[in-house]
Amino acid sequence: MCIATIYVYDGNRTQEVMRDVVSVEPENDGILLTTILGEEELLRGRIKNIDFLKHSVIVEPGDQQLRGKTVANRNERR
Repeated sequence: MCIATIYVYDGNRTQEVMRDVVSVEPENDGILLTTILGEEELLRGRIKNIDFLKHSVIVEPGDQQLRGKTVANRNERR
């Protein structure tokens, strides 16, 4: 099983934003992240780097870094 940690890189520093991520899906307005416990967050930005050996995903932020802490039902956005 591959579980990743998600980091945001803003050009100056790297900040951890989410652990235990098992799913990364592109969405119209960002990247939908889902943890092993089913928690979801929508992160605005684009993927800069994925390192499978380090289990990390680096994201460059978009206009707004995070929209909400938890997304209850992703089908509502479609």
